[in-house]
Amino acid sequence: MDKNIEWRSILINASVPLIQLDSENLPIAYASGCLVSYKGKNLILSVFHALRPNEIWSIQSKFVPGRGTLTIPLGNMTYLKIIQLDEKKVDDVDFTFKIIAEDVQAFYQEISKEGCILKETQRKITPLNCNIKPMLDYKYGFAGLRNNKLDGSVKNAELHTEIDLNYIKEDKDYYIFKCNAQYNGPDYYWGCSGAPIMDTFGNIVALLVASENSFFYGLPFYKYQYALDIECDGTLDEFTS
Repeated sequence: MDKNIEWRSILINASVPLIQLDSENLPIAYASGCLVSYKGKNLILSVFHALRPNEIWSIQSKFVPGRGTLTIPLGNMTYLKIIQLDEKKVDDVDFTFKIIAEDVQAFYQEISKEGCILKETQRKITPLNCNIKPMLDYKYGFAGLRNNKLDGSVKNAELHTEIDLNYIKEDKDYYIFKCNAQYNGPDYYWGCSGAPIMDTFGNIVALLVASENSFFYGLPFYKYQYALDIECDGTLDEFTS
């Protein structure tokens, strides 16, 4: 198998499309996320700015011929805030997550214009290690269901993969990666927010938060490991910030 095809497959199968529905269960926006296993639990991870509280979001599980797209409602997610007492300031953390049932599944499918399933693979539940950090000499990438907003329609959502990112540095709250391919501007990647940024070994090192001028920003997990510990078992593991 061609290495780039295999690399794209790793990225696609680790990323989960998320869909926002209106009160009539019609799609109005897309975002991305990932399914991970951590401390014996399965979780869905994404970013706050995409999955706002009081919005109705679901996992896009699979297309079923004759029935349409099967979605799995997420319900209430967990959100984080940072309180700065000295400045009397409260900031939202661009991270959201939730424990999900063990039987939750999502699939990558290739579907013909006639509605026939040509290919189907189950998306992976990736073990999460919060201590794995990106390195300068590794290659990174992500995949997400990009929401083409040129005509304001979510019906034009399409899969996008970015396979050639290099880690540059950690700056304040984010890891910074450089895109070596053509960069199309932040609006082009609308819907990819929350996608897992991965190395070629299949490790998730961050969640995609934003992009600007050929740089992609990723949320580090080690900073918020304590919150995942509380979510999963109510305990705090020792960690380094």
